[in-house]
Amino acid sequence: ESDIYDEVTDRAWDEVCLLEQIAARANAKADAVLAGQAQDFPVPRYVTSKLEVSHAQTLGTLRYPDGKTERGPVVFTGYGHFGQVRNDVEKLPGYGCNVLQIEFGPNSVLPNENDTDDRAINEFLAFCDRAKQANVSVCLLLSPHYFPEWALQKWPHLKECGGGFFGYCVHDPAARAVLEKSLRHLVPRIKDHPAIHSLCLSNEPVCTDLRHCRVTAKAWPAWLERRHGTIAALNQRWGTSYADFASVPVPKPEIKNTPECLDFVRYNEETFADFHRWMADVVHSMAPEMPVHAKIMMGAHFEKIVEGFWSIDPEPFSAFSQYNGNDAYNMYDRDGTVWNNGWRHCQAGYDFQRSMSDRPVFNTENHIIVDRDHDVIPPAHIYEALWQNAIHGQGSTAIWVWERTTDHTSDLTGSILHRPDCVEAAGRCGLDLLRLGNEIAALQNLGPSVVLLWSTSSQVLGDDHENNLCVAYEAANFLGQPLGFATESKLAEYARTGTLPRPLDTAKVLILPQVTNLPDDARQGLDKLRAAGAKIAVYAAGPTKNDYNQPREVGEVEALPKAEYSEKAFALLREHAGAWNLPACLQVTDAAGQPVFGVEIRSAPYAGGWVASVCNHLRTPRTVTLAGHGGKPIVDLISGKALDATFVVEPMTPLL
Repeated sequence: ESDIYDEVTDRAWDEVCLLEQIAARANAKADAVLAGQAQDFPVPRYVTSKLEVSHAQTLGTLRYPDGKTERGPVVFTGYGHFGQVRNDVEKLPGYGCNVLQIEFGPNSVLPNENDTDDRAINEFLAFCDRAKQANVSVCLLLSPHYFPEWALQKWPHLKECGGGFFGYCVHDPAARAVLEKSLRHLVPRIKDHPAIHSLCLSNEPVCTDLRHCRVTAKAWPAWLERRHGTIAALNQRWGTSYADFASVPVPKPEIKNTPECLDFVRYNEETFADFHRWMADVVHSMAPEMPVHAKIMMGAHFEKIVEGFWSIDPEPFSAFSQYNGNDAYNMYDRDGTVWNNGWRHCQAGYDFQRSMSDRPVFNTENHIIVDRDHDVIPPAHIYEALWQNAIHGQGSTAIWVWERTTDHTSDLTGSILHRPDCVEAAGRCGLDLLRLGNEIAALQNLGPSVVLLWSTSSQVLGDDHENNLCVAYEAANFLGQPLGFATESKLAEYARTGTLPRPLDTAKVLILPQVTNLPDDARQGLDKLRAAGAKIAVYAAGPTKNDYNQPREVGEVEALPKAEYSEKAFALLREHAGAWNLPACLQVTDAAGQPVFGVEIRSAPYAGGWVASVCNHLRTPRTVTLAGHGGKPIVDLISGKALDATFVVEPMTPLL
């Protein structure tokens, strides 16, 4: 109706046609169920209740249509982030949704230096009352980027440091005092509301330009002195001739292949994570059981850009977060590449975060439609994206974005609320994930057996670690094994403590994709891992230098040549995988009995048999045979249909 009144008649026509098609399908399904010709599934719904985190699951109360309730895994599917989702909270369960994210920041709480304003808090609590009654869980984004203007006027030097959403220095004591005052007024008021899922500490956090930061000017030389001891040692490692630590400048935000840049990345990652840890500690000093997380842009993490690992390291974030906070994307690809969509960006990020800590991923800004895209998006893409996220550890998500607009230049235009068929697909997937939560949990909780090494040293100092990592990940994804990521610090931890940290504790093979530089303490962990029986496979090129470009021996490894494309790399990995002592799993194979490139399978023992998720990432159907199930009957739990051992997997149509 609003589109007609706003004279957006083309969109109104599309919406009417899609709604008629959805209604016709729903009526036909209902008629078939009533006639006994189709199977109906009782779907449990989330009921507002105390939430607990256990491994990759969020546990809560579920209520079935017959009134029976039970505690179990709740997969939260919903939307964000502005006014419309506040208006529609009561409607969301009717769309198959049970979570949302909204925001307000310190500028709403602190109107000036001496007073507080409760209006935003009271409005939020009233909204949470509505959400509680609707059985919708609420994530509040604390939005420290909404910093009070009066504070910037009082301390103008705060604006000398910034980048990204933060327009001020988060390291300065004056800025932290403002944030803490806001948090100490807000958190006690909201901490016990049963509708609250968690608090998101920051939005898309990056800290890029510190050249004029007064805190960094002192902290950076002190950090260097703690790391190197003497300026002579620093100069020898860096190949420089600084007179003292105070002479070392804060670099501009630009990644250079130098040890100096690598050390600053380490410093920036460490101190920016410490800021978020400080925020988490302030929250937990008042609300010890309140889950927190931050909206890390995991897609950017793997790229050699300052919006990624220049300031963000997911590993230290995982140490103080109760959810693996995430802002990731998986866009439909209509441009003719081998894949239907950008699945690798999402899945690799999820696998990385789940390797850092055994907690669920909460993607509070799930980008599955490109902003301002006015073309058709297949609903199957929406379903597949949400399904695959869950298989790789997503326990909760707020899809970007539950808003409508007539402004075709806005970031909101073309979003999911303009697309009834996509809204229906998101809700249908959300309900399937609730119904099949226990089976999904069995797959989410698999320990990674094939692990890839993410090397910050090689990303900065080396040549093309990023692209080789991506090719190796894509290839390994079709071996049928759960994937994970190790880091240099995980290897160093093993060398130091003798205890295998996650994910090295379940790794059968560690793949080093173009890892040309490796710190000496990480190299000690690598040697120890090899001695413990894990396979070490070097893909493309091995670590012939340390993190200061000093030559080192690679050691005994399995050498895998570089492959130009992931399909060639898959053939290479498939050839070597037989010697890696990988755990038993189900496989999807071709007519020759070989694993199929492009069709992903994850499987786990379950209820005396196996449960497996199968997804075709390719653009065309694939005929596959399920191998390793021992001849037991096969049923697709999503549709309820029996399958032969050989069956067709359609693109973007997962099977369970």
